[in-house]
Amino acid sequence: VDNIYKGNTPSDLHLLPGIHTLKLSKSGYVDWTRQVELPITMQKTVVDAKLLPVEKSKQKATLKIKANVKIKSVRLNGNLFTVKNDEITELQPGDYIVQISEKGYEPFTGQIYIAPGTTFTLVVNLNRSQGNIYIITEPFAHIYIDNRFVGTTDFNGELRLKGIYTGVVHIYVQKDWYIRTGIEVSVVEGLNQYYIPLQRAGRLHISSNVYPVEVLIDGVDYGKITDEYHWLYAPIGYHRIRLQHPEYEDYCKDEFIEFKRTLSLNVAMKELPLRIENVEISPNPFSPNNDWYEDTTDISFTLTKTANVTLSVWQGNELVYSRTAIERYGRHSLNWSGEDNEGKIIKDGKYTMRLSASREEEKIGLQKEIFIDTSHYTYTKEITIGALLVIATLTVLFLINQ
Repeated sequence: VDNIYKGNTPSDLHLLPGIHTLKLSKSGYVDWTRQVELPITMQKTVVDAKLLPVEKSKQKATLKIKANVKIKSVRLNGNLFTVKNDEITELQPGDYIVQISEKGYEPFTGQIYIAPGTTFTLVVNLNRSQGNIYIITEPFAHIYIDNRFVGTTDFNGELRLKGIYTGVVHIYVQKDWYIRTGIEVSVVEGLNQYYIPLQRAGRLHISSNVYPVEVLIDGVDYGKITDEYHWLYAPIGYHRIRLQHPEYEDYCKDEFIEFKRTLSLNVAMKELPLRIENVEISPNPFSPNNDWYEDTTDISFTLTKTANVTLSVWQGNELVYSRTAIERYGRHSLNWSGEDNEGKIIKDGKYTMRLSASREEEKIGLQKEIFIDTSHYTYTKEITIGALLVIATLTVLFLINQ
């Protein structure tokens, strides 16, 4: 005990309270060493030691860990081991004190015995560590953590919360006639104090000829107004208000917003002209020869508003291929495999791609050249299939050997 010889087992030792290093030695066995903590009470501490024969110590053991979280490393008898595939291999058999510490969870300590040549499975359920939160803001404000209501501040604007899991959380504060405010914080064990000031607000109501409209105030997005009955809170003072709709020109105006007052705006937004923009054909030329390489091409474009779109391919005055669909405003991509309207691959050459869009009385169109060249065969298909067959064969052989 503590490097002082105390006799042979079995033995009752009278020691002072505290931590002692206990070592057991026997000829033909591996030395057994462990730290033992003796309490101040008169209660007897029993040590059950399993000494391992030297010949069996050559048989390695494995520790497998099943936990509710991913365990990266473990301390065994104070030594740090990396966990790979939930296992620690090539261990000396014997007794181990296991210590697991993962960020955001309470530490785990336990004692195990691993027999020679065996795998010991340790099942661990780590408990999330917790902290306390103290929030200071406006009186009688509603507090949400990760979109879950947790309470209302008192008349002093204070709220104390206990047992909040540690880690990153989002705290939101909401109160009538104030801008909803949120912060992202990292909760740690112990006391976490946050001051979250709120900005006074008025209501903004929009009567528009089109909905929904996106509302930007001084360049900051405050959300959408979806109909004439909908409103949102806006910060008090002079602000530049911008309303946006994808198919209409932006509406912009400077307005003064008062605390606990409603500002109503009557807006007639001007519709954008129909346009086809940023047309791209890729790849061009392409080769629909079924070699799995550039067998199709994509015609990409942007519409300023929803319209009937027709894609047609011409060779001179002869229509080769055509398709029509209703496309919404925004970016689109139409795929063409080089087939005509009867599903047959057309011959190599130069063709004219015409893209047209129409909506009510508006109609626009443009054209670009597109090329087909099937003369170069890349054998991509054969190479890919061959590689997949090799992988499948190796996988089967591996499983058979297992």
